[in-house]
Amino acid sequence: MGAGDLSSVTIVDFGLAKAARAREKMEDVCGTLEYYAPEIVNAKPYSPLVDEWALGVAMYLLLTGDFPFEADDEEEDEDQEEVLCGLIVDGLPADFAEQAEFEGVSALAVDVLQGLLSVWPEYSTAHSSRMNGHKLV
Repeated sequence: MGAGDLSSVTIVDFGLAKAARAREKMEDVCGTLEYYAPEIVNAKPYSPLVDEWALGVAMYLLLTGDFPFEADDEEEDEDQEEVLCGLIVDGLPADFAEQAEFEGVSALAVDVLQGLLSVWPEYSTAHSSRMNGHKLV
C-alpha cells in the first residue's frame, strides 16, 4: 500500500484495550497522552468512563481539526508533556464554544462535548456517565 492509499484505514486500534466491568477500577497507564482523562493524568484509579473522555477528545478533533488540549510547540518535549497534563486537568474553558472553530456547531453537539470533557473533582467515581443524559444511539 502506497502513501495516500485509503483502501485500508485503521479508525481505532484496540491494541491496548482491556475488558473491564463498569465499576471496576484500573490503574495501568497506557495510550496516547492527548486522550488521557484527568483521572489518568493524576494517577488516580479510574473506571471505563475514561473512554467517554477519549470519545470527547475524538469528537472535538473531528469538529475542529485540533485536539482540545495542546501544548505550545516551542516548549521542550518534557515541558510540553507537563503543560499538556495541566491543561487536561483544568479541562475546557467555560467559553470554549465561543471560539471560531465552533461556528455552525449545534448547541446539542456542544452540550454533549461539554459533558464528555467535563472534569469532576471526584474524577467521575460517583457518576455513571459523562454524557449529560444524552444517548448516542
